Amino acid sequence: MNFNALRYVIKIAEEQNITKAAEKLYVTQSALSQNLRNLEKELDFQIFDRETSPLIPTEAGKYFIEWAKRVVYSENEMRHQLLNLSRTQNRVLRIGISPQKSINIFPKVLKNFYEMQPGCKVILEEHPSDVLLDMLEMNEIDILFDVQHSECVEYEFVPIAEERIHIAVPSTMDIKIESKEEDYPVAELSDVMKKPFISLSEKQYLGKVVKHLYELTECIPNIVMECRSAEMALQMVEIGLGVTVVPEFAMKQKEQDGIRYYSLNGSDIRRVVGISCKKGMEQQMDVKKMIELLKTFLNK
Repeated sequence: MNFNALRYVIKIAEEQNITKAAEKLYVTQSALSQNLRNLEKELDFQIFDRETSPLIPTEAGKYFIEWAKRVVYSENEMRHQLLNLSRTQNRVLRIGISPQKSINIFPKVLKNFYEMQPGCKVILEEHPSDVLLDMLEMNEIDILFDVQHSECVEYEFVPIAEERIHIAVPSTMDIKIESKEEDYPVAELSDVMKKPFISLSEKQYLGKVVKHLYELTECIPNIVMECRSAEMALQMVEIGLGVTVVPEFAMKQKEQDGIRYYSLNGSDIRRVVGISCKKGMEQQMDVKKMIELLKTFLNK
C-alpha cells in the first residue's frame, strides 16, 4: 500500500465513478481499476460495492476512506512542514486560485509581496473552485483565494473585497441597453438570457449564477456550451459563440478584442471574495502580508 493508492481511492469516492476519477487523476480507467483490485486484495475486503451506480463504499470501505483521508492529509502536512524547516530563508506559500483571477490580480500583487517578504517562494495552484476545495481539504494548498464555501466550516475565512458579476457579450451581438452607468452600460436581463449562453459547471459558483439567472427570468435555457474555466468561456465569447457571466475582478485586464462588458438590470449579483485557510494560519506573517496586499489592490 502506498500514498498514491490512498489518493486513488479518495478520488474514486469523491467522483463515485472509476472513469470520472481516472480522468481527474490523469490515469487510464483500466490502470485505476487494477490499482483498486490490488488494494482490495491486499486488504481482503471490498472498498466499493460494484453493484451500485454511482459507486458507494461498503461499510468497511467507509472506514478505510476516512482513514485514508487522514493519512494523506498528514503526509501533505509533514512534507510541507519539513520543506519549510529545511529552508530557513526560503519559505513556501501555496496559493489556490482560479486561472483567470491569477492572470488579472497576482502579477502586481506578487511583485510587491516579493519585495516585502524576501525568502518566501509562492506556488500558485490554478484550478477550478471545486478542485481547489479538494486541495485545501487535503492540505495540498495553504490558502484559497475564492468566495466563502459552506463546505469549509473547519477553516477561517478572511474577507478581502466585494465584486459584482457582469455579462460578457461578443461585440458583434446586439444587446438591448436599459441605461448607462459610470463604468458599464446596463443590459436588459431578459434579452441577455435569450442569447446563446456559455456556462460553467453547476458545481462552480458561476455555473450556479447562470442557473439562478434563468430561474429569475423564467427563460428557457439556451446553453450552447459548458466548460470548467471562465477563461475558456471568455475565449468562446470572443469568437462569437455566445455570452457568459464574468466576475468584476476578472476584468482588471484591458478589455479583450471582440468582447463588450455589461451590468444587468434587475440582477445586482455581488459576492465577497477572500482567503480560506486553516484557523490560525491567517496570523502567519507571509499570509498576513498577502492578505494586506490583496485588500489594497482590490479595494482601490
